[in-house]
Amino acid sequence: MKNIALRRTLALVLALVMMLAMAACAPNGSGEIDDAYEGDTVLAPGTPFKIVIGSHASWPYDENHKIWQYFKEEVGGDIEINAIPNSEFATKLNLMMATPDELPDLLHILEPPHVINHADSGAYIAIDENMDKLPNYQKFLDSLDPEERDNLIALRTYADGHTYWPLVYGSETVMNFSTWMYRKDIFDKHGLEYPKTIDELYQVCKKLKELYPESYPFCIRSGLNKMGTMGPSFAPDFSIFNYYDYTAGEWRFGAFTETGKEITEFMRKMMAEGLIPPDMTIATSSWEELMSTDRGFITIEALVRINYFNVPNQKINPDYEWVAMEPPAHDNSEGAPRKIAKSNVDPTGYALPNTRDQKRINNAFRVLDWMYTDEAIDLLSWGKEGETYQVDENGKKTFILDGDVTAQVAYGASTYGLYQVIRKEAFEQVVAAGSEVDPLWMTWIEEGAQPSWYLAYNDEESAIINQYETAIRTHAEENLIHFVDGTKPMSEWDAYVQKAYEYGLEDVLAAYTSAWDRMQSK
Repeated sequence: MKNIALRRTLALVLALVMMLAMAACAPNGSGEIDDAYEGDTVLAPGTPFKIVIGSHASWPYDENHKIWQYFKEEVGGDIEINAIPNSEFATKLNLMMATPDELPDLLHILEPPHVINHADSGAYIAIDENMDKLPNYQKFLDSLDPEERDNLIALRTYADGHTYWPLVYGSETVMNFSTWMYRKDIFDKHGLEYPKTIDELYQVCKKLKELYPESYPFCIRSGLNKMGTMGPSFAPDFSIFNYYDYTAGEWRFGAFTETGKEITEFMRKMMAEGLIPPDMTIATSSWEELMSTDRGFITIEALVRINYFNVPNQKINPDYEWVAMEPPAHDNSEGAPRKIAKSNVDPTGYALPNTRDQKRINNAFRVLDWMYTDEAIDLLSWGKEGETYQVDENGKKTFILDGDVTAQVAYGASTYGLYQVIRKEAFEQVVAAGSEVDPLWMTWIEEGAQPSWYLAYNDEESAIINQYETAIRTHAEENLIHFVDGTKPMSEWDAYVQKAYEYGLEDVLAAYTSAWDRMQSK
């Protein structure tokens, strides 16, 4: 739930414009999918069809990707794809919502606020109210374990009880899976063991700094977020921003807790000794250079980064090897948890914008429903045999790669917009260097996903969050950076915490609690 309050504030300003337009021209909701066309493609030739997706900086959209070509061949029609860089997506989405005529037929959502911030304006068509138009999706839902299905749907249920973007499946186990990792070749070269505790992390980083003076051994980007990801090594469920403590049964804002202070002091020591990059907001490109040039040796990152770094760098240095690492515990005490925050959920997927044109909406349902057929799932997971994947004598499928690119870069596999359901074997090959994900890695993750990223608020709760949360978060971010880089003394910590309460922290925590309690009661 990144900067949700800021985006929600802008969305509220736009909502009145959107609501007036939708009210005047909303579809009647009774139209049936037009089955007049029964050709070999989903849409009739020449049918205009617009899709908006995000474009990831590390594996951006490419119209020449084979799996996108297969998608277009099977769907038919005249498909126009607008790929927006992730960094610009929220802003451009707000502009789209202010001009309903600019809405696409399908909009690929990157995170819940892209739905939450606009649902009240009537910007989307409710999926649960139109299941008659989605027979293949219904068949897919029926194939799932009921408890698993209900839990996944709950993560996409808005405060009004409706679902505006249907499930994605197959990626949720490892999508956004973050893990500790280390340069095994460097550790082996110098007879070092990966750290088992936070103190060992500090000690091994000091040793690596001696060996490689120009390095930043604990090489992290998005430093504040990583303080949250590593938080469970210090206390269960901890996040640097808003989080639910499942053990205590209460909402907290980690940046103002004693655990937050302890992590801040640890990072302050690491930066003072040059063991982490001196910029908590280091650019991804600069971080990637450090990671690829023997200047970074331990990190916390998405699992996909192992493959992302190993594949091209092993072509230059065959010994180069990043491997997943068990999270270090807080200390050596009995029962000290070795966990990492649960981030392996997939919030993405297609939503149907309310274009006010029933024919366009029906076409969107038709394409979306096709993506839940077995044929589409296989095609969009693997591509075509002999072109993008091969099958060995045991029937196992593997992507055909030339050794210096990943399936994402080579074919667009598992990139934004190319699946609603993906075969888990295919997805694991993309994120795990061509092999299945080790079940052991899953034991390192905390059991409960933080509800902060999907929690839906009513009007009263939204008003409180809109009023206070941005100032509180900004206060935390600005001060934590200065505490860590040493420009603010730790003697000012208590005053910093007190200021957060003056900004309305207690009211915001109460709003989280109210929304959580309501969701739990359903």
